[in-house]
Amino acid sequence: MNQINQYIIELKRNPIQQRILSITEQPDLGVPSHKTGDMPSPPEITYKQTGNKIIINVKPPSGNMTGYGRIWWMFDRGSYGGAAYLNELFPPENWTDMDYDSSNQSWTAEIEVIPGASTIDLFSNHGKVLNYREKAFQTYISSPYKRIELGKE
Repeated sequence: MNQINQYIIELKRNPIQQRILSITEQPDLGVPSHKTGDMPSPPEITYKQTGNKIIINVKPPSGNMTGYGRIWWMFDRGSYGGAAYLNELFPPENWTDMDYDSSNQSWTAEIEVIPGASTIDLFSNHGKVLNYREKAFQTYISSPYKRIELGKE
């Protein structure tokens, strides 16, 4: 018996895990079965900079995350893994709710670029309530963390 099958057997012995596994095996929820090893694909981020604004578009792979969208950003964050990158948090005021565009099933936000900024780091989070057997379950998916060099498209 391979390790994955052994792990699944152990999970099924735990009553809470049994409930979670039974939910994730429902094909009508669009969630892959734990037996396949597949994970949901992350949303795709595209952008367009126009003058002092950047328009961010986030498209979930399934196109059905219609609950809410929110984005956080930071200008000129330190280099990856450096002290400034690790110690400097996203400013608490640098977030906004995103608008859902049902025509292309994506989320959009417009961010004003501060003068002199050379990069913007960002990520978004999207939520949706799934109803299963008369119970509501809040689900979330985040976009990949992305650094964009401003003025270069």
